[in-house]
Amino acid sequence: MLPFPLPSLFDPLTAALLGSATPWLCAFLLVVARLGGLLIIGAPFSSPAIPLQVRICLILALSFLITPGLIDNHSSGLFHRLDKNADGVLESAEVPEPLAEVALKLRTAAGRPIDADLTPEEFSIPAAQPRTLAELICLLVAEFGLGLALGLGLLIFVSALPLAGQIIDQQLGVSLGEIFNPDLGTTSTLTGQLLHLLGVVVFLLVGGHLLILESLVESFQVLPLGYASVSPSLIMLLQALVQQSLALAIQIAAPVLATLAVVGLSLGIAGRAVPQLNILVVGFPVRIAVGLMIFGLAALSMGNLFAEQVPLTIEQLRSALWST
Repeated sequence: MLPFPLPSLFDPLTAALLGSATPWLCAFLLVVARLGGLLIIGAPFSSPAIPLQVRICLILALSFLITPGLIDNHSSGLFHRLDKNADGVLESAEVPEPLAEVALKLRTAAGRPIDADLTPEEFSIPAAQPRTLAELICLLVAEFGLGLALGLGLLIFVSALPLAGQIIDQQLGVSLGEIFNPDLGTTSTLTGQLLHLLGVVVFLLVGGHLLILESLVESFQVLPLGYASVSPSLIMLLQALVQQSLALAIQIAAPVLATLAVVGLSLGIAGRAVPQLNILVVGFPVRIAVGLMIFGLAALSMGNLFAEQVPLTIEQLRSALWST
């Protein structure tokens, strides 16, 4: 039996309460979509070691904390953040593409030319209020896509470590001993798995998880709820991160690769000087022993190199959001 009669749902007071709660619910769902896009694919949040229930609870908890600060109109703070030259007016070039249509409406309402500058009094971004379920779904998809792009950029960056391990193992001749890497959903070599775990530890030690969450929270200031979009600058950054990830993988594997090149040259000279020497029998254990020794000596520098790149990569993602 219901604790209240069903006709009370249609009372004017109930209808007013439901109407006032609708903006909060829409804002909460949009925040959940943007956070969910990041935490689903972004390392280390996407690790299967973190249960799905824990990730869902984390998304909901963060959304409960963020939503109250976004439901009100904070156009003044957004105005000062977009005003890069701090001249007190907002030029057309300073308005992000998702807000260009809104800025045009604000100029028209104020009776200004379409390319006129906006003052703080004229700049007022209305909260996105979907009128139909289809509009709400479109807004949720856009918010989820923005978070997904951030998580993808983070995943591309972290994948440099397994790639470096695979390059090292191929040179050592032990690449056949591959194991399944649940974090990336693919097979990985032993050294690749070790470097991946090392990278996750270093990422957490330097506070990369806090930096990426901070960047996502700040994205609500430049792209308010309902105005999210994946800009061309963000797509170009993802393409650049693929190249940077490959370069970082080669840098990490460089000490071992250089040493094994010298070892291979030395074995070739020894094989020419002593034809009776079986290079295949002697070469494999020598390459493995020397390679593992250099890998152990260079492990600290590998971690330092990755630690230096973490804040730089996250800053690139943040800059791409602000240039949207």
